[in-house]
Amino acid sequence: MISNADIQAAWIAKIKTTPTVTARVPAVEVREDQWKGERFTYPNIRVKLGLLTPTQPNSVCLVFRSEVAIRVYVEQKSSKTADEIAGIVATAFWSHPFSQGGVKFIAVNLTSIEPADVPEWDENSWLSTVNFTCLVSAA
Repeated sequence: MISNADIQAAWIAKIKTTPTVTARVPAVEVREDQWKGERFTYPNIRVKLGLLTPTQPNSVCLVFRSEVAIRVYVEQKSSKTADEIAGIVATAFWSHPFSQGGVKFIAVNLTSIEPADVPEWDENSWLSTVNFTCLVSAA
């Protein structure tokens, strides 16, 4: 069984080592969506997980379907940078299988890119989200 925590940690580690992304977002600012620290800078990326489901219900399944949202935050007057970074993330991972931290991402499928919008809790920032569905197994 693969856990959501393993999948999230694998995504974070992979993003932190992807030069096209870290050229725009410092690796130290790539964290889990649930991070509650008080000090951070913009731009930053948060990895949010959705459902983790077996591909063959009611059996001993070794392959799972995982939903992941890569959330890009910027604090600027324009939304342009958030959308640019979201595009870089989509390009870096869409249809590029990888293994990281004991998790093998067999397929990485882009499901949508949400254009930058102002999050309800912070009128001074922008949020753009890249949504993927993945097939995962133990590496």
